[in-house]
Amino acid sequence: MTQRRIDDLEFPELPQAIPEIGEGVPTLALSGTAAGRPFLIEGDVAAVSGSLRSGCERVRISGTLAAANFRLVGSLGVNFVASPGSLRREIVADGATTVESVVIAPTLPLVVAQWTPSIAARPPVEVTLLPDCADVSFAQNAGVIIARDADRPETQVAAGLHGSDAAWEVVESDAPGLTVRHGMPSMGFATLLLSAGSTQKIRAAFGAAAHLRAHTARATEAPYDVVRTLTGIPSLDDGIGWLTTRLGRSLRRGSPSRMPQGQKNERLAAVHAFWSGAGAVAAGDSEGASLAMSLLEGATEAEADGIVDWPSDLLAPLLAARIGLALGDTRQARVHAKRLLSSQAAPLTAAGHDVRALAAHSLADALRYAESEERLGQLRALAATPRANGHRGLPMLHAPRPGTASFLEQCWTEPLTVRGNAPPTGHSELDRILAEWAHSGTDPEVRWTALRATLSAGQENGPAGPGSWDEEASSTLPGAPVAGAILAALVHGLIGYTPDAPSGRARLAPAFPGHLTAFHIQNLRLGESSLSLRYHRKGSDHRFELSPEIAKVPPMIVFEPTVDGARLTRATIDGVAAELDAQVHGNRTRVSVQIPLDSTRTVEFQVT
Repeated sequence: MTQRRIDDLEFPELPQAIPEIGEGVPTLALSGTAAGRPFLIEGDVAAVSGSLRSGCERVRISGTLAAANFRLVGSLGVNFVASPGSLRREIVADGATTVESVVIAPTLPLVVAQWTPSIAARPPVEVTLLPDCADVSFAQNAGVIIARDADRPETQVAAGLHGSDAAWEVVESDAPGLTVRHGMPSMGFATLLLSAGSTQKIRAAFGAAAHLRAHTARATEAPYDVVRTLTGIPSLDDGIGWLTTRLGRSLRRGSPSRMPQGQKNERLAAVHAFWSGAGAVAAGDSEGASLAMSLLEGATEAEADGIVDWPSDLLAPLLAARIGLALGDTRQARVHAKRLLSSQAAPLTAAGHDVRALAAHSLADALRYAESEERLGQLRALAATPRANGHRGLPMLHAPRPGTASFLEQCWTEPLTVRGNAPPTGHSELDRILAEWAHSGTDPEVRWTALRATLSAGQENGPAGPGSWDEEASSTLPGAPVAGAILAALVHGLIGYTPDAPSGRARLAPAFPGHLTAFHIQNLRLGESSLSLRYHRKGSDHRFELSPEIAKVPPMIVFEPTVDGARLTRATIDGVAAELDAQVHGNRTRVSVQIPLDSTRTVEFQVT
């Protein structure tokens, strides 16, 4: 490895003061005894992964592996509190306890580690900068050291230790990267700032550290403009909050505008981006869905060799159609409709033919008021084109059969009765979630139990560590396909929500288990509108409140709840007696009514 000193760098200034952080426990948090389990915390631009006992092992900023193994020398984790954007650990060093707080500033290329040590224990801080680079140039000034890839000068990382003007010590090593060490200040807490990117970005990030408490609060809160539940059940509400946070931040970390120029996600499989986008659509995250489309269009099959059932060139038009139907944005759908029609002569496998038929049918639905009748007719004709062997390829006209097209078609149009297996995706945890959705059948008790177990498992010790449902190998890639699939299963499978934004209509068919007495979900998107559902049960009396949260034009809701009991004895709408259509299936009853959502509408009935 080669290390060179350089003298032509512009150094960012450390703030005059940085607040002490890590005192409060955020709402979305979990705590426990530190062990060898991995963790992942992330913001829109940066992410940190490591193990709860040994600390932060990898720091990625704007797609660059900026640092590795930053730690207090000789320290070991004892306890921890993790949240979506921060980690706090109690660590033991030289026989004394030190509190370590790590925060990723949302939207900024800034990772902060702060230590509050005892007087007896002040071990040095050590970190390896640009650990993947064999030829590193560096320079330092006033407590700040900058490392630069000699082959790519635009790749640079800055580390600053607040509270001391002493110089960083370069540790001799044959390993790649630049390993540096710095003693802690003699008094007070020590704060390490890590940033990467252009000089302007690093300067802005370091300056933002003066307002670290505000960034900490933002880093640890769930988004309020996407789907969320308010049930009072922590594992459910916090689990959904963490899922939406995880998915949104992961997609934004893969945004082309936040990646170094010329860098691509070459290892990203198409099915990974697709299910990330499906989750963003279900959650009502328009920006996240758009970013997933960009990732999907640039994805490769490098991680999906032999997985012919998830063709990347056909998953993109499918996701574009879902964005149009749920979020009302048909721009991508129009582009992909044109591409699909221009490539319709390309030879396909039987599975690929069925996926193309579903994509054409979905695009025609999404574009019914945004395209010409000629173009819509071409899409419908493509959807109905027979296979080369003489069989028709439109899955909607046949009994469902195993395959990608039939599985997805059921997920979106019959979400409460999905049958058949989803073809393998190459991601074991994603396969498990999709199989769980398919095998839960029509029994709400099974669906509810499976969802609760999945949420709890991810929060406590997910595949990539607490608070993450995605596999560790996928945690460095943009997007979170398992998190996306869980959100899709919640919104479509448990709530039975099927939006049709072009028509301003939506089907809402919740089927809650018999033991549930209350449920509240907000921000169900229908184009530019959003609505909420509140449920309360007392004995055999069921009360549903449907409310338009945002709606320029009142949406029409086809409301079809299913509850325990085989006999509808009375029903009211907004307090007025009503005759409702009721269908009995075994010991459960489905009630159907169509309601314009021009204000909060209340549907009450008794089923015995």
